Amino acid sequence: MSSNNVEIFSKWKKLKLVKVPVPKDGVSFPLGESDNSVSSIFYPFYFGKSPVIWDLWSYIYNWATGDELGKARYHFQNPGQRGSCACCHGMSDFHPVTMVNWRDCIVWCNALTQWHNQHLGTSFAEVYRYNDESIKDSRDSNSIAFDKIELFNGEGFRLPSHSEWELAARWRGDDSSNTVAGVINNVKFLRPPFFTKGNSASGAEYGYKKRASCDEYAWYNENSPRSTQPVMTKRPNLLGIYDMSGNVCEWVYDSKDGMPEYRGGSWALGPEFLQIGGGFYNRPIVTLNHLGFRVARTIL
Repeated sequence: MSSNNVEIFSKWKKLKLVKVPVPKDGVSFPLGESDNSVSSIFYPFYFGKSPVIWDLWSYIYNWATGDELGKARYHFQNPGQRGSCACCHGMSDFHPVTMVNWRDCIVWCNALTQWHNQHLGTSFAEVYRYNDESIKDSRDSNSIAFDKIELFNGEGFRLPSHSEWELAARWRGDDSSNTVAGVINNVKFLRPPFFTKGNSASGAEYGYKKRASCDEYAWYNENSPRSTQPVMTKRPNLLGIYDMSGNVCEWVYDSKDGMPEYRGGSWALGPEFLQIGGGFYNRPIVTLNHLGFRVARTIL
């Protein structure tokens, strides 16, 4: 294996994907901190095992903006940051990328798809388009592309939807502890797969008010030394997915009144923000030192 191929392989191993095993007839599941709404998904999909780490972000970013692509290179409003810290504590390449806005994440997902096709022999179509062309520029001067974004239903990498994120965060399989029971809007949650209550950290056996349970699964302002942490250092949820609650909040695709949503709580926020049923909204150009993202991919 050539040195270049070794590098490609080593980088790719750092994007771990988990299959969310939606049954053939689909699955209905609760939404919201009080579990008082219901959503349904009818297709299996891949979901990032952790937030995108700096090592992978910077590798794809440098390739996408470098000379190799020539005039077809990508452009970003923000270069991203290796984690974040309020106390000058050292960051590693395994900290989540932060200081990227929603548009940067959209363009990076398209770049990842193109890189994957070029280096790993796939033929995935870029998901995010404008005027039937892949969106490759997240700079403010290209805002119209995001105002009129077109979604291509392909296998390319993308941000998860609001519902996909919450399903992946809630899934407990046949483990019925701390799960939603009863009937909501005529949908029964009385048999597997069971779903974690919306007032809890992802995977946790108790609601967010029980700090010991939060501490097992999440980095937040009461147990993190004022910074992001390397991914996958807390317990995973029942799907084997890490850092769904805490470490960094995560952009999802859905928006409300032009304000994209992000989920999950972070190292800078209190335990109440770890609730997997809660969401927050902000402008698509906003960057925060406790906000990153993870990727999803449709299985066709």
